[in-house]
Amino acid sequence: MLRLRVPLGAGESPASFCSRLASRTGAHSVRDFCLDMGFTFQSVVDGELGTLEELSRLGGCDHAALVDNALRRTGDADRFDLHGQTLRKSALRRSSIRACPACLADDMARWRELGPLAAYGRAEWQIIHFRTCPVHGTPLVQVASDNFPHRVHDFSLLIRPTLERIGDWMSGAVVRKPSGLETYLRNRLHGLARRTTDWLDSLPFHAVARLCEVLGAVALHGPQVKLNAMTDDDWWEVGDIGYDALADGPDGLRGILDRLATAYWSRKGDTGPKALFGRLYEWLAHEDDEPDYEPVREVIANHVMDTMPVGPGNEIFGKPITERRLWSVHTASRQTGAHPKRLRKLLAAGGFIDDGSTANLSSDRIVFPATPEVSNFLGRVEGAMSLTKAGVYVNAPRVQIGLLNDHGIIKPFVRGGGEDIGTYGFARRDLDEFLSRLTTDATELTEADTGLMDIPTAAKAARCSAVDIVSMVLDRRLTRVRRAPGIDGYMSVLLDVTEVRRLLDRPSQEGLTLKEAKVALKCGYSVVSALVKNGWLPSRRVRNPVTHFFQSIVFQEDLERFTSDYVSLYVLAGELNRSVTVLKAEIDAAGIHPAFDPVKAKTTFYRRSDLPPL
Repeated sequence: MLRLRVPLGAGESPASFCSRLASRTGAHSVRDFCLDMGFTFQSVVDGELGTLEELSRLGGCDHAALVDNALRRTGDADRFDLHGQTLRKSALRRSSIRACPACLADDMARWRELGPLAAYGRAEWQIIHFRTCPVHGTPLVQVASDNFPHRVHDFSLLIRPTLERIGDWMSGAVVRKPSGLETYLRNRLHGLARRTTDWLDSLPFHAVARLCEVLGAVALHGPQVKLNAMTDDDWWEVGDIGYDALADGPDGLRGILDRLATAYWSRKGDTGPKALFGRLYEWLAHEDDEPDYEPVREVIANHVMDTMPVGPGNEIFGKPITERRLWSVHTASRQTGAHPKRLRKLLAAGGFIDDGSTANLSSDRIVFPATPEVSNFLGRVEGAMSLTKAGVYVNAPRVQIGLLNDHGIIKPFVRGGGEDIGTYGFARRDLDEFLSRLTTDATELTEADTGLMDIPTAAKAARCSAVDIVSMVLDRRLTRVRRAPGIDGYMSVLLDVTEVRRLLDRPSQEGLTLKEAKVALKCGYSVVSALVKNGWLPSRRVRNPVTHFFQSIVFQEDLERFTSDYVSLYVLAGELNRSVTVLKAEIDAAGIHPAFDPVKAKTTFYRRSDLPPL
């Protein structure tokens, strides 16, 4: 044990203690002192246990306390350990000395006999994320800086010339509380209780510190904040903001991401996660400690997929995206090949976007969920065509394709209107399915197949609708169906008109025609047709015994059941001998809604059980 010694201060780093001890013995420098003692000063700085044991013996101090405040290398040149927490080299200030002037003044007041050697360096002062003294509430100030290899880390040597400025630093200090981040980090270093979640505690110490600061900077100053221009006071402020959010775990992180996303969608410019999160994304994308920040990247990646139209073909943090959760008109346009303007109208007609509320947004800002229904819809958009083009595609004459559409045998996946999307949108896949069903039983025409006709010709010969014959083919009720050579699609189907007539000669069913039903319902023909078309009034298709055309009929019991359950506004007004206008106002005031869409039903019907006493 040396005869001349200095006391080990609370929380003092081994480098500071060794430097003060060297100055106390009169050594020219701490490095010369260490060599005289048989070890190197670098081994003290690196916290080598054997060296620290020898140093504690020479200095007569508590060995455990000395080791406890040592920044020890972990085997990785870029990482250190302090109190069981991992720190990166970038989180340390080793060539400059920061200190609390009030702490230094307290040191010299406590050990007046040591003069300048009383002032000592705390291990925490080397960590850049600590910027406020927890004892005095004053910001740490840089009291020395020297990169000369023979003087770096020599605390006593470097600080001695500046001690006379302690009074100036103290008088100019602004008292403030340690930030939430500083308090959390300090409590974590010393194993104290802290307000946080298991998620945040699971991240390495250095990752939490830097993440809180960068997240807070982006939250306060925007995605394109210039991190290099931030001062210590700035970092103190944004660290508090970032920690306050992350203390709630992934939910807090998502809260800030939501705010950034809201601002992003309200402005024009580039799209993608880089544009959305700016410096936060760039920092995480280029941070080389991939495993340390992976839980954070996972939260951000999920948020991006939930809020941005990204999908297969895109990457987040260098990893390919394998699923899509959101489309934009722009990305859907690239997928389907449809022009964005037309696709926008199609999506609005399909009910997937509100064309009114998105009128002022560009195609990359109009988004909608990637549901199975949307995927099915977009699959139909690819190669979608008008009714006329659909007729050409299936090789059906104009009248024939019109009949097929009118009777719902082929159906548009969207009905539009206007120059942007036309009247109809027929999907190629639906038309292909129709042709497949129509020709599934058709065999090649042979020499023995005589007297066969195509569908339009057979319909004229049998005095029926082509739709009736198509229904027979689709229902697989015809046994002789052939395919004409050299002809495609609809017009290639040949059949036996005699077989068609035989199927048409089945007895017709009893019931009311639609004209008779409208009289019973006291409504117009368009109304009863709408009720039947939409399935609200049950009907059957039977052959007219005179014209041989199929027609819709309504059974009396179905009609009676309908009139007992529903009543039109006009019939109700007649039953009550009331004005239609006044009666409707009373019903509306009672909060009663029509039973069916009045536009589709061509008039207003109410469910009798819903009506109040009138």
